[in-house]
Amino acid sequence: MKTLGARNIAIGNRTKQKIPNKAMYKIMLEEARRHVSESHSLAKVCLSDRPRTFALMQIVADLAREGATALDLGAGCGPLTFAFLSAGGGDVIAVEKSSELCRVIDNCAHIFGFEDRILIYNRDIFDPVMKLPKNIDFVLAELIATGLLSEPMVAAMQHIRPLTHEGTLFIPEKAVSTITLCDQRGFPISAPETYDFVDMRDVERNSVDVIATLTVRTEREKALATYVDINTSLTYPDGGVTGEFQSLCNRLPMEITDYALQLKQFEVENGEEVKLRIRYEYGEEPIYVTRVI
Repeated sequence: MKTLGARNIAIGNRTKQKIPNKAMYKIMLEEARRHVSESHSLAKVCLSDRPRTFALMQIVADLAREGATALDLGAGCGPLTFAFLSAGGGDVIAVEKSSELCRVIDNCAHIFGFEDRILIYNRDIFDPVMKLPKNIDFVLAELIATGLLSEPMVAAMQHIRPLTHEGTLFIPEKAVSTITLCDQRGFPISAPETYDFVDMRDVERNSVDVIATLTVRTEREKALATYVDINTSLTYPDGGVTGEFQSLCNRLPMEITDYALQLKQFEVENGEEVKLRIRYEYGEEPIYVTRVI
C-alpha cells in the first residue's frame, strides 16, 4: 500500500466474498467506535442509524453488477462500498476527506478480504490532484441532507459527470423536497407541497428560488402559522424510494422566526391559499422562506 497524498490500495487480483450486510455492519460500527473521534461524530451517528444504513446497503446490493466500477463519494465508514463489493460488484474508488474514516474503510477492507478491489482517496471530492478513471458505472453518494442543504451533493454530481457514461447508475438518482405549513404546536395545517425536484444525472442548477402555494387545511376556522417542515425523499434506479431516517433526510421543522426564515407568525383561515418563497444555495445554509402577499 502506498501513500501519495492519498491512501492507495492497489486493485489487483479479484477477491469475491459474499458477506451478510449485518455482519459487515457490526464490524464497521466497531471500527468506527474504535478509530473515529468526536470531531467526526456525524459519521458515527449516520452509521449507527441501522434502518437507514441497512436500507441503503440493500439498495446498492440489489443493483450491483459483476465487473462494474463504482465511485463512492464521501464514503464515510464505507457501508455502500462494502455492500457493492459483497454483492459481486467490481472495483470501487472510495473518496473520503477524513483520514480517520479512511482508516476505518482500510481496516474493514482487510477484514472482509476486499483490499485488492478498493482504491481509497483520502482527499476532498473536488481535489484536482485526484486522477479518477472515466466510464464509471455506479456513482454512490451519501452526501444527502434535507433539502440538499449542508452537503455538496449537487456540486459533486456536476463535478464528476464527465467521468460517467449514458448507462451510469446514480445512487440516489433523484431527490424530491416538500414544504408543509404548521401551527404553533408544530401540527401540519397544509398538505406537503413539492417545491424542488433534482435528477442527479443532469442537474445544472446550484440553488432553489421558487414559490410554493399551500392550501390551509385545519379543523378550526383559523390557525396561527408558525413553522414550516422541509422534507426530502430519495428515488433510486430500481424505482425504490426512501424518506425520513433518523440521520438522513430527516424531517426538518423550522420555527418561522428562526433559522434565517424571514416569515413572521400570521393568522390563516381554513381553505386559504398561502404562497411561500423558498430560497437557498444547494450545499449551504441558511434557507430563507418568506410569505408572498
